[in-house]
Amino acid sequence: MNGPEVMGARLVRRTLRLHRPVVTAHGPVGDREVLLLGLSDAEGNIGWGEAAPLPVFTPETVDEAGQAILDWLDDDRIQPPATPTARAAVDGALLHLAARAAGLPLHQHLDPHSPSSFAVSALVTGDSPEELVATARTAVDAGHRTVKVKVGALSFEVDLALVAALRDAVGPEVAIRLDANGAWDPDEAPGYLERLAGLGIEFVEDPVAGVEALAAVRTASPVPIAADETATSPEGVAAVIAAGAADL
Repeated sequence: MNGPEVMGARLVRRTLRLHRPVVTAHGPVGDREVLLLGLSDAEGNIGWGEAAPLPVFTPETVDEAGQAILDWLDDDRIQPPATPTARAAVDGALLHLAARAAGLPLHQHLDPHSPSSFAVSALVTGDSPEELVATARTAVDAGHRTVKVKVGALSFEVDLALVAALRDAVGPEVAIRLDANGAWDPDEAPGYLERLAGLGIEFVEDPVAGVEALAAVRTASPVPIAADETATSPEGVAAVIAAGAADL
């Protein structure tokens, strides 16, 4: 096995409670169950990685990810786990362990010239324009300059009104990203994107489901398209790139 020599391992299951469920096109997401994998070396350094399967969005359950990690631990750790979230946990723990052994933060271990901080988006939620705007203002007041909104669970007209109210509230300096989780109809999506373009949307994530449909929508879209559920594996990423299905 390449990388640090692993002398010990610990697998912990945790339930993370959201302040309020996040409504997506596939239904509400409430509590999140995750697995934390700790790997240690002979010097006592510990590296941590996380597997966070999400029903509908990822191909494996928490139980399946846990079993894949245990199989990896029991199989002399030669081949990485096949399931994506289990592999993420293993990769993350090994990289973190190597960084700890080198006495470096992980980002500097990966790239000595990496920045010490970077901006992240805030997921804002709300069942009404007022709630959405209030959540967004809290995020902006906390320093966020990019907000992300789930769309596709409601009618497009309702989503459009919510996003328009959000843009009016945060002004032009705050970037807005949308995530439809593949819910829009491929025939209707180009029209939706045309109407959204005037609101200065940074990008729309997975407006439709499937690589071919995503590629067709991207061709006609005035708004940049991002891939997520269509790119959950190396093969999926390669397919998105080959089809020209996304801008990012």
